[in-house]
This record gives sequence, structure tokens and C-alpha cells, in this order.
Amino acid sequence: MPEHWRTLPAVLIAGAFPLVAFLGSVLTVALFIPLALAAILLNRPVIDRPLFAAAGLLAVWAGLSCMWAPETWEALPKFVRTAGFAFVALAALPALSVPSALTALRIGFGAAVFVLAVERVADWPIYVLLRGLPAGGADHLAPLANRCVSVLAFAVWGIALATGRRRAVYLMPLALAAFCLFFENLSAIVALVAGTAAAVLASVHRRLGRVVLAAACAGALFGGPMLALSGVLPKERISATLESRLLIWEMVNGLIAEKPVAGWGFTAARQLPITFTDTTDDGTSHTRHPVHPHNFGAEMLMELGVIGLIPAIAVLFLVVRRIDRLGNETERIAATGLAVTVLSVGSTAYGLWQSHTQAMILFGVIAFGTALRTGRGDPRPAPE
Repeated sequence: MPEHWRTLPAVLIAGAFPLVAFLGSVLTVALFIPLALAAILLNRPVIDRPLFAAAGLLAVWAGLSCMWAPETWEALPKFVRTAGFAFVALAALPALSVPSALTALRIGFGAAVFVLAVERVADWPIYVLLRGLPAGGADHLAPLANRCVSVLAFAVWGIALATGRRRAVYLMPLALAAFCLFFENLSAIVALVAGTAAAVLASVHRRLGRVVLAAACAGALFGGPMLALSGVLPKERISATLESRLLIWEMVNGLIAEKPVAGWGFTAARQLPITFTDTTDDGTSHTRHPVHPHNFGAEMLMELGVIGLIPAIAVLFLVVRRIDRLGNETERIAATGLAVTVLSVGSTAYGLWQSHTQAMILFGVIAFGTALRTGRGDPRPAPE
């Protein structure tokens, strides 16, 4: 079979995914799954067996936990969908990270930035047209671009690495963070700044890079619940978004304490009384129910308990070890930045088991893997 046919799924995902993410979460999954399956069938990629084994253990426990979820028959089909998507994507990852997709990746990334900029300036004409929405003004519609902005935040590390310049790895994420200021996506802004800081620290000393990654993993798993318990942030001095997160995490902490070992069951967050009332700038109150914890670690602990946490930690360990073993120094620095960016976003936004969340993260990994296979980057080593 001609090589261009074998790499076509990777090229299509690289070029189209950011814009599709702008149009809607359902479309991101609809695009990702068939192309990932096609990549597997055309290329028969070699899987990462240790990572697959750890993810498999996590999936087995998550599947079992459906038996004691509040709504078992709702949890089971969601588990099948989520686990199926995750394993298809993981299996296809090597076949989707190909150097020949780099040009498409750059075009797709640039097109998404351009469309977002035009939409923001022109009062969102494309979004209003495609969604059939009344024109509500940019301030009203800006948050709707959050998923596309998050996709760009994950993908920018691969784009920066592909330049082959270490300086780009530091500057391009910060430039994107400045761009994100126009889209009210605070989680992406904080994550990009944190990722850049992590990349800089990782360049100082390899051991410091390891410490940064370990701290990021610990923060992603336990930071939200611990922050809610500590009460160190005065609610009258923080943003409404962060205040709502703290309220959610306080309720989640209580649920974790009730069933710490086995958890409440897969996707229980949507079936338990996790509610909060927030007040908008115009003084209007809104009660939201039910909601997921907006924190990967809190959701993991609440739904799968300490038992589910063990394979999750194994997955993180294998990813961190893979990053630490990257031979090219710029690649290791950029991978550290990407990992911290993903973990930071996962600490304040999105649901852990949402398919579009997994698709966004995997696209960031694909973008990085595409640049990685081009062999670009400054190989100067950091001190051991």
C-alpha cells in the first residue's frame, strides 16, 4: 500500500482536529474514532505494553465499579464507550504520530488560531451561523471556544518542538497564553504559564525536571481536595470560577470520606448530589446540578477510591519515566511542559471520563509525537 494512504488518517487528524474542536465536542470524537481505527488497520502499530497493562488494570476496576454505582445501567454503557475510545486511541497513537503529518499539523494549528481571532473580533459569525444561536456578542460567546483553546494549549508544545529551537519551547506557549486572555479560559492560561515554568526548571537540571513532574502528578491527584480542606484561599478574594470549584471540591471531599476504599462507582459524579449555586456579575443566581468535580484527581478518588488510584499512579509513573528517558534534551523539556500543562488543565476543568477530554489530550500527545519523530531539537544535555 502506498505510504501516503497509510499516513492519511494522521494527516487528517493533524490538520482538522483543532477546527473541529471549535465546532463541538461531539464532532471531535466523531472525527477521532474512525480515523484512529483506520490508522490501526493500515499500520498495525506496536503498542506500549506496560502502559497498556496499567491502563487495563484501571479499566478493569472502573468496569467493576459500575456494579455499585448509583445507576449501574447508566454507568455500564458509559464505561464501554469511554474504555473503548481510550484503548483505540492508545493503540493508534504510534500510527498517528508520523513526521509526514507535521505540515498538516502546522496548517491546522495556524488555521484554528486565525479563525478564533477572526471570530473574536467579528462577534462570532461562524459559530452563530453553525449553531443557530442569537448574536449575543463576543463577551457572551467567548467561553464557548474553551475546548478549542485547550486543544491549542496542548498542541503548542509539539508545534514549538518542531521548530528545533529551545527558545521557541519557552516563548510559544507564553504567546498562546497571551492569546487565550481574549477567550476567558483561565485554566488554559494558568496551565501554559505553569508548563513554561516547568520547562525552564527541567532545563536547569534533569533531577529538577523529575521533581517538577512528580510534584505536578501529586498536585493533579490531591491538590484540589487538599486546597478545599485547607481553606487557605479566602472566598471573598478569589474569582467566581475558583470559588465554584472550591465549593464542588468541599462536597467531593465529604463523598470521598464516606467511601474511601472502593469509591462510589464509575461516573457517579453525575449521579450524586453535587450541587452549587453561583452568582453572575449581574447578580443572577444559578443552581447547577449535577456536576462533575472539574478535577481529575478528585473524580478518580471519589468514583474509584484508593484501589483505583493505584493503577492510575502506575500510568502516571510510566508516562513520567518515558519523558525522563527522552534522549534529546529539548524534547524532554518540551514533554515536561506538555505534561504539566495537561495536568494543570485537568486540575480545574473538564471531566476525567469525557471522550472529548481524552481526545483533546491525545491530540496534544499526537502533536508532540509528530514533532518528536522528526528528530528536531537542541540535543545539549542538562546536568545530571
